[in-house]
Amino acid sequence: MLSTAPAAEGNDTAPIERVYAAALTKDGAFYVSVMSMAEINKIRTMSKASREDAPWKLWTEEMMKKTALRRLSKLLPAGRDIFAEE
Repeated sequence: MLSTAPAAEGNDTAPIERVYAAALTKDGAFYVSVMSMAEINKIRTMSKASREDAPWKLWTEEMMKKTALRRLSKLLPAGRDIFAEE
């Protein structure tokens, strides 16, 4: 069971422990991808961008979200699985 709680009011600096993405399909199926910081950092270290304006340096939280979403997208049914062949 996934349980989350928002950070306390004004406590935006609490350390991130996990990153997750969730999706609910039209037929009611629920998919979730939960990634630990170790998994996120492993992917981050594989990034080829090392410039000062690299996305992982400028937009760390957004890249974490993107990473979880990409992992979730691998679990979701593909369009070919949704639409029956005619």
